[in-house]
Amino acid sequence: MPWRPDHERDFYVSVVDVTRYRMLVGPFERYDDALSAVDSTRQRAVDADPKAWFYSFGTCSVPKGTPTNPLFGAPAQGADR
Repeated sequence: MPWRPDHERDFYVSVVDVTRYRMLVGPFERYDDALSAVDSTRQRAVDADPKAWFYSFGTCSVPKGTPTNPLFGAPAQGADR
């Protein structure tokens, strides 16, 4: 995918387990907001599945408007991200 400026991308908290990957929360307008949500999203994933301790968590981005279906949905309005 070609590089795009931040204002042309949506950001997500993502998870990888060997060959499986998933967007967990998003979209966020800014990369820093998605990055700030990684720890709380990781805890939410571990609460749902104790094996999640062994998964890799981080961020990803897609071109703005790309249809996605994050597992935990959109970020909460006014939540501490």
